[in-house]
Amino acid sequence: MDMKPGTANWKGVVASVAPTVAGMLGGPLGSVAVNLLAEKLLDDPHASKDDIATALSSARVEDLNKLKLLEKDVRIQLKELGIREHRLFNDDRADARARQLASKDAMPDILAVLLTLGFFGVIAIMVNGQVVSSSEALMQVMLGSLSTAWVGSMQYFFGTTQSSRDKNKWLSR
Repeated sequence: MDMKPGTANWKGVVASVAPTVAGMLGGPLGSVAVNLLAEKLLDDPHASKDDIATALSSARVEDLNKLKLLEKDVRIQLKELGIREHRLFNDDRADARARQLASKDAMPDILAVLLTLGFFGVIAIMVNGQVVSSSEALMQVMLGSLSTAWVGSMQYFFGTTQSSRDKNKWLSR
């Protein structure tokens, strides 16, 4: 395999050993991936793509092991970020519920009732064929929007699925 600096072949090596890192190279996280490769592979956070290409043109077993470890670390960090993001959404929802209980605000209840009536009202109109054909696309968009809002409302009041509760219990341990 011809591995000259500046060619895209070094990315093939990364893709075969560290596919998640390689995926980052081709997207908006490309500079992050290059920095990670520079730091972990070359122990030089200021190394360039050409430096990485040169190092990977004569990759040793140790270099490939470093790539594998980097891949593992990146996957763990991405999972942790996803869990943290999910936790932020749950905390936000819990804060909203606590605020509603403390202030005895009836507005979330009123909005939930209106969303439910609107959602099932649009379904009833569509099922009964009372939609003018020129308005059918608009009604479908409205139904999609109402269904998304209604599901969010139900999750606010009743929580999410059991698997989500199990995950939260696991995380709290």
